[in-house]
Amino acid sequence: MLPLPRRLLVTLVLVVLGCLGWWWGGGVHTEDAGSSIEARPDMSKANEVLAPPVSLSSDRLPTPDQGVVQSGGKFQANRGKPPSSEIPSAEAMKEVARSYIKEVGPNELRVGEVRLLKRERTITFTATVAVRTQPLEYALVHETGKAHEALLVTKVPVQDVHVAVLLLEASGRAPMIEVSWRKHGGEARMPLSDLIRVQQVAPDVLKANPWTYNGSEFSHGSFAAMREGSLVALVNDPAALVNHRTAASLMRDDVFFANSDKLPPDGVPVSVIFVFTGNK
Repeated sequence: MLPLPRRLLVTLVLVVLGCLGWWWGGGVHTEDAGSSIEARPDMSKANEVLAPPVSLSSDRLPTPDQGVVQSGGKFQANRGKPPSSEIPSAEAMKEVARSYIKEVGPNELRVGEVRLLKRERTITFTATVAVRTQPLEYALVHETGKAHEALLVTKVPVQDVHVAVLLLEASGRAPMIEVSWRKHGGEARMPLSDLIRVQQVAPDVLKANPWTYNGSEFSHGSFAAMREGSLVALVNDPAALVNHRTAASLMRDDVFFANSDKLPPDGVPVSVIFVFTGNK
């Protein structure tokens, strides 16, 4: 009779050999495993949420999500991650914006940081003075744009401004553009053109003809105004949201300057107001 340790050793060897025989004889071979497994559906887009399209009918603005986030009585935009300029169409832009359009009251919407008043047909957003001495090529740009050549600069995303205008169905129209700020406990408010000094050409060149909200353009899968940061141009710039026909026709970059006597002091925030009266 075999000693106990050797009996255990033999038993273990037999068990190992039996397992090897099952694997070589009847087990699943790696090359055959795929044929016995049912194909799984592609779940790579399972978490995408497809919002219903934003309505732009003339008789009704879209009903936004409720629940405006407020703190200390001030509105705070409850927005998701802003889209990059790589956005292919206005419809795609509106789909993204829908998640952070908020209804403040019966007459007021907020598109991110842009205030929209439906009856007054105005949109308002904040900016600051950028250039006071150098020649101007722009009246307003985003902070990622050509701020060294612009009277005003804003942190408000370009797409929020554009979506607000689309909700008013005002693209292609001629807005009045005004600027306001707090002054000695009251409010100063004047046309944007009054804050720009003109030299070497007719002094009323900006007042005699309207601004035009041309709405920029989509090209190569992106929105040009977002890519360039251009909102209100004084030179001919198809990428800008707003152009001035007469100013652009001058083909000059040395005739527009800040009207320093009328500007607020450094550091004072201003509000930019687009007023769409319905005129083409």
